[in-house]
Amino acid sequence: NTTSALEITKKEADECYIYTVSNGKITINEYDESCPKDVEIPATIGGIPVTVIGTYAFKGLNLTTVKIPDGVVTIESGAFRGNKITDVKIGSTVKSIGSIAFQNNLLTSISLPAGVTVGAGAFTNNNIPDAHAMIYKMNSDGTYDYSVLIGYAGDSKDVVIPEKVNGVALKKIE
Repeated sequence: NTTSALEITKKEADECYIYTVSNGKITINEYDESCPKDVEIPATIGGIPVTVIGTYAFKGLNLTTVKIPDGVVTIESGAFRGNKITDVKIGSTVKSIGSIAFQNNLLTSISLPAGVTVGAGAFTNNNIPDAHAMIYKMNSDGTYDYSVLIGYAGDSKDVVIPEKVNGVALKKIE
């Protein structure tokens, strides 16, 4: 059962979001640059759950902080690229973060939910020290599995994978 996507205007969407509704779920496609730079994405808009942050939806808007609620499952490629984000909170239901999603920001650390997959370069060109740039698998109990590397957030082109890593769940490290 598929429904056609419906484009909603900014005024109908709390005046900050342009989004589509498909199959009873919202994808945020754009954020109005005149809206606040500290962004708390709503879990629902008009009672409809927000599940996807679209490709380049928040790109280059000088955002400083972002809170992504539980309920969001996918953060698409380049979604928050090129901002001034120093702090991001990612809800526990996020399962996929696309390539270059948070590239070119001011993050100094990241914390990811259990089971998330991370695209190439998702956190590159931030202020994350190389000593803390390896992104490891998080277990459902909140502990990290340091034997499974799922991403790299540093800027070094010469990356040495730690010996303790048994599995690398990466397609490409940029």
